[in-house]
Amino acid sequence: MSRSKENKELLEAYKDVTVADMNVDGMPGYRENKPEEDEGLDTVKLSKAEERAMIKGAYQALMPAFFIGLGVFCLAFGVLMLLFWLKLR
Repeated sequence: MSRSKENKELLEAYKDVTVADMNVDGMPGYRENKPEEDEGLDTVKLSKAEERAMIKGAYQALMPAFFIGLGVFCLAFGVLMLLFWLKLR
C-alpha cells in the first residue's frame, strides 16, 4: 500500500473519535453538568395568537424604558441647544 492510501484509511477510521473533552473548567464555554443532548426552543409549539401575545408583552415591557430614554435624550439636547443659543447671543 502506498503511504497516502494508509493515511486516508487512518483518517477515515478516526473520523468520529473524540481525542479530548474540551469542556474544561476555566474555558469560556464550560458547562458543569453537560447534558447529553441539547433541547432547543423548537420543541415548544405555539399558536399564532400565543406568538402575537408574547411579542405584544415584550413590546409593552420595553416601551416605558424606550420612551424614558428618548425623553432624557431630548431634554439633554434641548438644554445643550439652549446653552449654545445663550452663549452666542
